[in-house]
Amino acid sequence: MLVLGIVDESGVLNGATLGKAARLVSDIKGIENIEPVGVLSFTSVSRAVELTSGDFVELPAGDFDEDDVKSIADALAADSILGSRVISEDGTGLAVYIPLREKGDVNGVTSEVQGLLNVHGLAGGGNYLAGLKRSLGETCSSRWACWRPLLGCLSSC
Repeated sequence: MLVLGIVDESGVLNGATLGKAARLVSDIKGIENIEPVGVLSFTSVSRAVELTSGDFVELPAGDFDEDDVKSIADALAADSILGSRVISEDGTGLAVYIPLREKGDVNGVTSEVQGLLNVHGLAGGGNYLAGLKRSLGETCSSRWACWRPLLGCLSSC
């Protein structure tokens, strides 16, 4: 999995940044070596860009208007699971989680995402790409393997 961070010290909850980021996420889902259904971002939470019949609604060619920004901010604040994971608490950063089909695809996907950042005008000093080495299932399994013997001892006492 790759995680893309988009940081703007003046804030990301504005029409220009959210419009560019929504189109970026839409294009990321078109990258060949990722799992498009698993891509998570603010577009996964917000009704302003919700799925209809399995496809994204038409994104605006320009910026989101103030009503859309408010709708997105409200949806993020209301979502206790994804809200705080796709936008920073201070409102200066957005995260996009990009699941890879295979670990070997990381370099190619990273390169394509960097190219898309340039296309959408989001390239610059405020972008970060990082790879997550373990899947959630692997992490939970390894933690459970560590705790199982201890829990067995406690339950037999």
